Amino acid sequence: MKFIHYGCWNNIDCSNANKYNYRDIIIDYIKAYEKNYSYILIAGDNWYSNYDNNAKKYFTNILRSGLIKLYNLNKPVHIIL
Repeated sequence: MKFIHYGCWNNIDCSNANKYNYRDIIIDYIKAYEKNYSYILIAGDNWYSNYDNNAKKYFTNILRSGLIKLYNLNKPVHIIL
């Protein structure tokens, strides 16, 4: 059984969601080139936040877009919190 493992997929500057997003690069690569795997295992941070006026602000739209990309791989995904 072959699986893909990566961690900490939230290395994006949440104050500017249009910047280069390494998470999307990884998922796009998997979709384009990796075909023979059974599932994906994600370990690490699975949330996006930033401080806005000393208050923590969560960016659920960025998290949601990543989850949609994972869903579109059509493989089981196991996320370790």
